[in-house]
Amino acid sequence: MKKIHRLTPEQQRFAEQNHQIVDCFLSRKRLDVEEFYDIVIFGYLLAVQEYLENPRLADYAFSTIAWFNMNDCLINEYTYC
Repeated sequence: MKKIHRLTPEQQRFAEQNHQIVDCFLSRKRLDVEEFYDIVIFGYLLAVQEYLENPRLADYAFSTIAWFNMNDCLINEYTYC
């Protein structure tokens, strides 16, 4: 997984505005928020940074990038446990 750096103010606003994607991901995957939020949020925040820093990703919906990264975090959690 790529390293997350401190969010810029623009990235913070974007993350706050789109946070429902995290809730939707957890709900659709039927994952307990208490147990899995701290796992998938890192993928979400990385997606925010990648999406806003890489103009080529503008061809995709942000939710697609976020979903992919959160799923990757989930897979890594199951792999390393």
